Amino acid sequence: MEWLAADFGFNHRHRRVRCVGHVINLVVKAVMIGTGDPVDIFEQELDTMAREEREQLIHWRRCGPVGKLHNIIVFICRSTQRIDLFEKLQRLAIDTGFQFTEEVYKLVRDNDTRWNSLFSMIERAVKLRAAIDEFIVKQIGKWTEYETRWQANHAHKKKPPKKKAPPSIIADQLTPDDWHILSQYYRIFRPLKSATIKLQSKVGRHGHIWKILPTLQQLLEHFELIEAHVHRRQRLSGHYSLSRG
Repeated sequence: MEWLAADFGFNHRHRRVRCVGHVINLVVKAVMIGTGDPVDIFEQELDTMAREEREQLIHWRRCGPVGKLHNIIVFICRSTQRIDLFEKLQRLAIDTGFQFTEEVYKLVRDNDTRWNSLFSMIERAVKLRAAIDEFIVKQIGKWTEYETRWQANHAHKKKPPKKKAPPSIIADQLTPDDWHILSQYYRIFRPLKSATIKLQSKVGRHGHIWKILPTLQQLLEHFELIEAHVHRRQRLSGHYSLSRG
């Protein structure tokens, strides 16, 4: 960078190249949560809030479909019985043609350090959508049966026993619109995952500048195409609304 600064006449300390992995991580956060204070506030809340399960669920749920998916995966992976049931539902989905793979997969849980884990979580979940949906349907069915029994056995009592809280996964059920959004996130983030793999240095600790700049240009063009597509759909939607009015 010092050589480039000498040739082109700029201060290399002011124009230093940031870690490309960090740049990509910031891009994903901006797409997922937005930019500015809300991102920082959300992360601070996750770091400093009490670790009670209910509070964590609520905080993640604020992130929309991705947050709901996170809660679903945490719920399923919390016990071996639930994991076994999920794998059984995968085999059923494969046999009936609703899961387009011949292999039973484990769910991928994201972590707080790398966005790649977030992408992997979404990628795997989209592949296992049928089993995830069926798992939640079964949880809803079990809760409905419990409520029916409770009403039959205790509703007439003056002091009925306290009713159990419904499983948290019910509130995180993914709608068709949620799945559409997750699929769109997968499409948006896939080139960033490819770029991350491409830029992993084979020699030394740092990537080469001749790899980084063209890759960032390709990512910029990728997001510009998405932006143009969104604007085009918004214009068409506005035109349709006006024509109906």
